Amino acid sequence: MKYVIVFLFAVFLELVSIPSSYAQNSEPDSLTWYWHQAFFAEIREDPNAVIANFDKIRTLCETMPIDVREWFKGTSFFGIARAKVTLGDQEGARDALSNALSRHFWNFALIKSMDAFSNICGKVWIDSICSYWSAIREKEIPFWHQQPTLLLKPKVMQPGVKYPVLIVLQGGNDCYERLVMRLNALPDSLNLIMAFPAGVHRISEVTNSWDGDTVAAEAKLDGLIQELSKDPTVDSKNISLFGYSQGSQIAYDYGISHPEYIRNVVAFSGFAPTMIHDSELKNAAAHHLKIVAVSGSSDSHEFLRTSLELQKEALQQGLSFDLRIEPDLPHGLPTDITAYFTSIWKQISTQGRSDNNAQLAHPEIYPDSLHSKQSSSGK
Repeated sequence: MKYVIVFLFAVFLELVSIPSSYAQNSEPDSLTWYWHQAFFAEIREDPNAVIANFDKIRTLCETMPIDVREWFKGTSFFGIARAKVTLGDQEGARDALSNALSRHFWNFALIKSMDAFSNICGKVWIDSICSYWSAIREKEIPFWHQQPTLLLKPKVMQPGVKYPVLIVLQGGNDCYERLVMRLNALPDSLNLIMAFPAGVHRISEVTNSWDGDTVAAEAKLDGLIQELSKDPTVDSKNISLFGYSQGSQIAYDYGISHPEYIRNVVAFSGFAPTMIHDSELKNAAAHHLKIVAVSGSSDSHEFLRTSLELQKEALQQGLSFDLRIEPDLPHGLPTDITAYFTSIWKQISTQGRSDNNAQLAHPEIYPDSLHSKQSSSGK
């Protein structure tokens, strides 16, 4: 397999390795911290704090690569627009939403589905501006840059050694290059190879989603695993999936359906697939698949409910499933994701098979008591 040191330019290879200089420029903790604060401010219905935090994010993201910066700005303006709507500020909401659209936040179906936007901005205005940017999107599609799978490897690799692989699946309305920035310390700290495929549905030049399309996702992951298996540095019998939000749903579905390929599934802020048969769970248990799910207690009620239900079904079939509900985690990754994931990785790498019959990790938390308020970022 041939790797080239290219990142922000269009390329015509399926796998592209990241330059070490780029990979070491990790996302500032302060940006992640303000990102979390914006979520919690929206949960507690404090629109002025939402706006203040997203304004800080727009400043802090200026040093990011162009696609990541564009994603942060578009998503931040969308958050500000929601806050302006809460304040009843029509002019401010229209201005923020216009800025979000100009920064490639092009999930038009989501925008139109939110009655609050139509009520404050006016349905005619919402339909008009979405139509305007939708036409621009159609004209730009032929000129969008390629989105190869991005690869991170340890800086120092031992000759003849095969390394475990972690495939990272982005969220919906997300920028997959953003996750490279967040997770770039893991290859060196854990001695593993990481692959970052873009979601199968491209919303804009900087944004992708999975949208529950398990058929297209399965085909993409099949091809990626086949390609990775050709690499002599890859341990093709030690492949794990890391999913975030919509990516967690895909990770659950693919990992449980293909436990012969996947050793572990780690799902952050995700929701379970709509239909998984007991026979699939039994087969996954027979292959000793391990699942770790992590969500914030203030995340979507539906995300938490489906995760709890899947955990219960999995444990009944003997499948290892550790569910962690964190009180200080929003719909996102932990602020110190390197340390947090390192702890999980060490656990699943050394965990004995007798853990498969473990009890519920948080039996005191039930769906009816969970917070039903959620952000409308669409992830």
